[in-house]
Amino acid sequence: MTAEGALPAGAFAHRQAAREAALQMLYALEVGGQTREQVEGWFSPERRMGLAAQSFARELLRQTWNRREELDRLLATHLSGWRPERLGAIDRCMLQLAAQELTGEEWVPAGAVIDQYLHLAKKFSQPQALALVHGVLNAIARGRRETPECEGGGEQQ
Repeated sequence: MTAEGALPAGAFAHRQAAREAALQMLYALEVGGQTREQVEGWFSPERRMGLAAQSFARELLRQTWNRREELDRLLATHLSGWRPERLGAIDRCMLQLAAQELTGEEWVPAGAVIDQYLHLAKKFSQPQALALVHGVLNAIARGRRETPECEGGGEQQ
């Protein structure tokens, strides 16, 4: 963060690839029956990304995995007539990761997070899932505690 609260140019340029990697790892944990350590073990050699992106992906995975029950309860409050376990695994994983970022200790610009997870939904999910992902993430973003630093800043793509 700069003194004015805006993010420095390029500070989060690596995050799109890291979010995709975290999504793939979380999905592998959900459907593959492997441990987090096993999934992270195949992740490093398979990915060609910088250390900052690898670190962010692993930390996002760890935080999300450790809070998944809490995140599912949060998601359930925004899923009209649905329970998180009824969602497709990839959609549930996307929503869990995004919810972690939107409600975690580190403040991240909501618009940038939502945009990047919509991009992932277009890439990995069904077209009809876009409206669901967008609606749930907007509801979570509206409910989070905003800080003075969030005014006007945006994550660099």
